[in-house]
Amino acid sequence: MVKEKTIEFVRKNRELLCEVAEKGDTAVKPLAAAMLILVPPENKEADDADTERQTGLDRFLEEGGAVGEE
Repeated sequence: MVKEKTIEFVRKNRELLCEVAEKGDTAVKPLAAAMLILVPPENKEADDADTERQTGLDRFLEEGGAVGEE
């Protein structure tokens, strides 16, 4: 039940989670990024949008983004 609800939440809120993963507080960026990675998009359009946003996520990871860092 929790797994299904989490998947549903991520699919409904992908755009928000992408924004949080790119620009959010350092304490929640890793969580948002992990949720996006673990739950695949439901459709091709969402997949294309995720690919566009992946650059921001890659940049965050390259900069050594971690919980508690600023």
